[in-house]
Order: sequence, then structure tokens, then C-alpha cells
Amino acid sequence: MTIDDAPPAGGKTTQPMRDALGTELARAGDDGAGHNVLQLIARRLAAKALEGDLAAIREIFDRIDGKSVAGSAPEPAQKQVDMQWKA
Repeated sequence: MTIDDAPPAGGKTTQPMRDALGTELARAGDDGAGHNVLQLIARRLAAKALEGDLAAIREIFDRIDGKSVAGSAPEPAQKQVDMQWKA
């Protein structure tokens, strides 16, 4: 399939890169302990975070807690205003 090809019947497009990555991640790792590649990647990411790598720490927090949204200024506290009419 090329970029100019129409999607297959049924309208669902293929995702060749995602499919290739999924296949590679499902393969057994070469450590002999039966870990798959995804587990090995997670272990290395955790090790980098423990070494103080801020990008790795941020990635782990984003995966666990969800990405943080940009903060906005806190709303000012509401004030009560008393008005009196002079007669």
C-alpha cells in the first residue's frame, strides 16, 4: 500500500508501522529469561528514570498519571460589595 492508495474495502486503513512495531514488541527478548521486548524497554526506561533522567521520569509519569495539562492562573477570590443609596 502506498500513500496514494485508497483504503481497503470496509474503509479501515492499514497501519503498517504500528503493525511492524507490534510484531517486534511481541517477540521474545534475547535475555533468555522469557521477557518480551516491551518489558525490556520498560525496564530500561525505569533504570534511566532512577538515574535521574528527567525525560524518562516525565515519560513514566505521563504514562501512569496521564499527561498534565497546562496550568492556568487561579481564579481570584470573589469579593462581596455592599452598595447603599443615599436619599
